Amino acid sequence: MQKQFKNILKSGLVLVVIAAALATIFRTQNQAIAAPVEANTAPITALQPMASTMPTAINCSGPTGCDLYVVTGTLSLPGSVNVPIWGYSTSAAPGSATLPGPTIIATVNDTVNINLHNTISRNSSLSLPGVAGLLPDMQGAPALTGTHAYTFKVSKPGTSLYEAGLLPGGNGNVQVAMGMFGALVVRPAAAPNQATDDPNSAFNDEAVLIFSEIDPAFNKNPNATTLHNYSPRYWLINGKAYPNTANISSTAGNKVLLRYLNAGLTNQSAGTMNLHNWVYGVDGKALSKPYQVMAETVASGQSLDLITTLPVGVPAGTRYAVLSAGNHLDNNGETTATTGPSPIKYGGMLTFITAGTIPTGTTKPVVTNVAVNPNTISSTGVTLTLTAGQTLNLPVGSSFNKAEYFIDTVGVDGSGTSMTSQNANTKLSATIPITKTNQLPNGNHTIYVHTSSKVTVNRVTTITWGSFATGFVVINRPAVAGGPVITLNSLSPNPSTGSLDLNFDITASTTTTSNQNVTNAEFFLDLVGSPPPAGSGPAMTIGPSGPAPDTNFTATIPLASATPVQTLIEGVHKVSIRAKDAIGNWGSLTDFTFNVDQTAPKTSAITSAYQLDKSLKVTATVIDTVSGGVSSNIIAAEAFIDTVPANSTGKGIVMQPVSGSFSGSSANVYFIITPVDLAFLGQGQHTLLIHGMDAAGNWGSTSDTSATFIVDTIAPTMNASQTTLTAIGGGAIKFNLRATDPAPSSLITAVEYVNGGRTAPTRSGTLIPLGAYTPAPTLNVTVNVGGFTPGSHTIWLRARDAAGNWSTWISKTVTVS
Repeated sequence: MQKQFKNILKSGLVLVVIAAALATIFRTQNQAIAAPVEANTAPITALQPMASTMPTAINCSGPTGCDLYVVTGTLSLPGSVNVPIWGYSTSAAPGSATLPGPTIIATVNDTVNINLHNTISRNSSLSLPGVAGLLPDMQGAPALTGTHAYTFKVSKPGTSLYEAGLLPGGNGNVQVAMGMFGALVVRPAAAPNQATDDPNSAFNDEAVLIFSEIDPAFNKNPNATTLHNYSPRYWLINGKAYPNTANISSTAGNKVLLRYLNAGLTNQSAGTMNLHNWVYGVDGKALSKPYQVMAETVASGQSLDLITTLPVGVPAGTRYAVLSAGNHLDNNGETTATTGPSPIKYGGMLTFITAGTIPTGTTKPVVTNVAVNPNTISSTGVTLTLTAGQTLNLPVGSSFNKAEYFIDTVGVDGSGTSMTSQNANTKLSATIPITKTNQLPNGNHTIYVHTSSKVTVNRVTTITWGSFATGFVVINRPAVAGGPVITLNSLSPNPSTGSLDLNFDITASTTTTSNQNVTNAEFFLDLVGSPPPAGSGPAMTIGPSGPAPDTNFTATIPLASATPVQTLIEGVHKVSIRAKDAIGNWGSLTDFTFNVDQTAPKTSAITSAYQLDKSLKVTATVIDTVSGGVSSNIIAAEAFIDTVPANSTGKGIVMQPVSGSFSGSSANVYFIITPVDLAFLGQGQHTLLIHGMDAAGNWGSTSDTSATFIVDTIAPTMNASQTTLTAIGGGAIKFNLRATDPAPSSLITAVEYVNGGRTAPTRSGTLIPLGAYTPAPTLNVTVNVGGFTPGSHTIWLRARDAAGNWSTWISKTVTVS
């Protein structure tokens, strides 16, 4: 494949070949280069809609932020190849992941709140390297059902990646390779049509281009494949390979902002054909001195903000290639023919900026006479009929595209509920089903309707949405039986020692009962007997969204103050919660339990053993026993050597779980003392003191049990006078060995020999099989070793103790007949 590429590229005409293959026309290279101070021919008066190359955008700014789900999905590649991916979505539905994830749009000084929900089988966190001051998250959202919130303020305009972060266990890079990445775009507050605060960075059109690659073999089995064998076969822009990449539409004389991001594991060189670019930002930061390029390397994880200007007067339909200058222009090596040598078929990281023309005249259909029937609802189970008219004042070539409606809140163009067009597209209608009307609370509701037109010029289709017209419906239902239904969102700490404030968050909903706004909620702690009168419990605090059919409430039970609500004993406790809707219906009490654990875990079975690298491995068992009917998971353990300093709890030597993670009320833990640390401790006997902590925060005692170990840095000695060798025939020698390890001893564990040599060996020898002899401080061993040739042999011998110290060599001579 490389040879075929070279044959095409060596003349430097690769883009001309692409142009010919796609029947496109490139502008000649004698165009004037756009300087960063060059004014646009096209006035830049307002930010234009996102080009078709922009991934789906979401707004995560403000107190409620947005929900981002880690889910599975499927990516379709050229050649009818489908591969599984992990990615991000605004939906929790399995299979809804997109590649890349939604683009997060924010404005400078926005506070961004992202609620990460994890549905895959690995822990996952978010990494936002372009956000200043945001520390790496080493906790993340646990596998399958975990959540984690991220709050940060964006202070500078620019483009950067968000992607899976590196958690303990090292699988963040695997998640990125599987497709977990997206773009964060921050716009200047005063000039959203600029890339940075530099006025010269103003633009008319923009496109987010996220580069990545796919190794189908890796994606199909990420749990059994390592990144050492990662071998990309497809090269993508926004999750698509040419010819499936989206076209970038612009107009002659316009400035186009290209937001390059490299989410792949390899560096990319991205460039434009016959267009010069000015680089205004790198990694979400503005450059004080923009510079000019035709192609530029985008390192793995890096982003660039570039602006290119289309030449004035360029013919409509002219295309300028945006492509990988590193020649990632194929799809799995596919060729143009199935037999015999043939050129590579173009694919991979390739798309085009197409210069079009804007038709004159009105391109937006106008909506009139929005009507809702009936316009008053006094019960549940009512279907509404929505109708509207529209005026199609469109120029030649334009046509009606789509109509949609929103209830109360307007969303992104194209994301509303579709309406049916009839009577030559001038009359619109829709049925608002019971499932939607039942969710509307009492009060006035606004129905927003608008439509769009489409026009195709030089095979480039432009969609234009018109303004909204409105209709109204009034909901006035009488009180119905049944109050709000309670769902617990969080209750912490659980377990608890009973001495920390208890915080809980609930959602109260009337969507299955009265559909009224929920206005109040109350709670009771450890309620016994009949329910108390409604309204007699401590009030909960309503969430920032205020009264609504679905709304949040929070409360804190003060247990850490000098005068707590009550003292909680060890065992199982409950919080009982109920809520009231706007027309006075109280729901039933719903109970939620939590554990109070005041018994600290115990430590047992402390052992130590030297390893061959002369380090000492220490192990222990920590158990949280059942007391008061409850026990908690072990979450930490630590060790001290010889003494436990005052106020040192939580500051000792960290011990790790043998299984790799803490997951139950019992844990086997360990730590390793390196040879350097052993030398620092000094020769002699030392004491190990260990304790653990449970999930409630109880630390055990270091006096439960202890163990000793010996630091032995003195090598054993081979007793030359008491070590003899005797030839016993058949090429065998009888070894009578005596070795001693000085006190404090770590036992003799091995003896080895080297046959021959006038001086002491400088290499390891052959271990002598010690058979059933038990290691001891002084080891007397008699063993027979065979395989010696007749003649005189000088045998060198040495011994090793359990700490890994080798004695000096001694030599013995024996004659084998």
